[in-house]
Order: sequence, then structure tokens, then C-alpha cells
Amino acid sequence: MFINDGGFRNINLKDMLNKGDGSVFKVGEMAMSNKKGQANIMVGNDVNKGKGSISEIGLMDLKGIRNDGGHRNIRLGTVTDSSYEGEVHVGATPVYGGEHKIAIGTFNANGFHAHDTIGNPLHKDGPSDIKVGRINATGMGSKLDIFLV
Repeated sequence: MFINDGGFRNINLKDMLNKGDGSVFKVGEMAMSNKKGQANIMVGNDVNKGKGSISEIGLMDLKGIRNDGGHRNIRLGTVTDSSYEGEVHVGATPVYGGEHKIAIGTFNANGFHAHDTIGNPLHKDGPSDIKVGRINATGMGSKLDIFLV
């Protein structure tokens, strides 16, 4: 487990493009103790368009993040999933305690039989918030799940 107690661990990406068939692009943290720390992810634009491709932002280890008194926030400009049977997951790791927020300007769920998720239904304790400015869900047979983090 990575120890970030009282520390700063931030990831900033201008753009990410995942278009290879069966490709996986992961941005985020592993299991971590973030007590009174900051662990934030900022991505300008994410495009997922490969056949069966997967983009994961803020999802690395499903054991969760211990965030007592800490801040773990994910901010994205535009997310576009135009894949064929692909997936985009934003902030799906369980976070325990502290502040946890997800902010997305626009989410375009345009894939064919794609499955996208925002948040995690297992979030425990602390203030949490999901804000999405606009959702365009036009993908044939696609599914978008939004969970209160």
C-alpha cells in the first residue's frame, strides 16, 4: 500500500486517446492511505474508441483508498466513448472517508454496446459529489451507470 498521509499526489494530463483494439489505458492510484493528504486527477479530454478498448480513470486497485481527512478529486473536461463494446470507468475505486468529488464537463456515451460508469456504489463516509455538465447518450445498445460516490 502506498502511504500519502499528509502528502500531495496529483496527476495532470492534457489529453488521452485510447483507440487500439483491445487496448487498456489506466490513470489513477493504487491502494493508498491518503489521510489528510491530496490525491487528485485532472484530465483535459479522454477519447476511448478502439474495439473492446477500456479507459479507467481513478481506478487501479479495487481494495480501495483510505482517505480520512484527505481530498481525492477527479476532474475531466470531456469524456467520449465511441468504442465498439468498450468501457470507460471514472472514479470506480471505493474511497473510505474524506472528501471525494468527480467533476466532468461533458460525457459523450456514443459507443456501440459500450458500458460506462461514473462513481462507485461502495463509497463510505465523508462528503462526496458527482457533477456532470452535460451527458450525450447516443450509443446504440450502450449503458451508462452513475453511482453516488
